[in-house]
Amino acid sequence: VRQGEPYSLEHRYSEDDGKTWTETERLTTDADKPDVLHLKIATDDKDNLHLVWSGYKDTYYRRWSASTKKWESTIGIGNGVTDSLNIVTDKSNLAHVIWQGVYDGVWYAKQNTDDTWTRPIQLSKDSYNWGGSNPALAIDNTGKLHFVFKKNNDDANDLYYATYP
Repeated sequence: VRQGEPYSLEHRYSEDDGKTWTETERLTTDADKPDVLHLKIATDDKDNLHLVWSGYKDTYYRRWSASTKKWESTIGIGNGVTDSLNIVTDKSNLAHVIWQGVYDGVWYAKQNTDDTWTRPIQLSKDSYNWGGSNPALAIDNTGKLHFVFKKNNDDANDLYYATYP
């Protein structure tokens, strides 16, 4: 996956260790084009790709199926412009995303088993702080989520850590 011009995401792949490649496929439209290169990819146990990116109006998600070699439809999962984001997959091959909204704090959403998404949960109400958050998440071997993000409080930069469930 790469950022193409003008402001698009593109994909191609190789099944022979890079000797030959498929034709480039554009993954975004004008409606969901990326604003900058805030893009993350995760894989799951079935070798599917889970792609999340920041667009001009939303945070978007798309999955590539390793079995069909096709991309599924784009889904808007966020609630506005994103500064930084991260994605992981769990043992059920479902995606979990955390992001820093430009104007409204840190958010989290997860994919449901029917491929819909939960409503975003606000983890911090801190407003945009020019890259101060850089939220991260991980899932341990018991399935517990671990969230970490930085929050600017006046002159201090506090690091926050939370788990769920």
